[in-house]
Amino acid sequence: MTDSMYLNILKEGRIDYCKGKLERDFRDIALIPQVQKKLSSIYLAWKELIREYKKLEIVDKNPN
Repeated sequence: MTDSMYLNILKEGRIDYCKGKLERDFRDIALIPQVQKKLSSIYLAWKELIREYKKLEIVDKNPN
């Protein structure tokens, strides 16, 4: 959650995949509750960023 991987996925236009990946990642870190608690604000910020990014309709047609 602290890497730019989600932005890379968003730039490819894979918004729904990105939302799902974020949810899976956050669920997976629930195995370590202390870490999940520390990353909760980052998780919420990513959710908001994904929501706003979708409104921009920016997609990199040639990601490579």
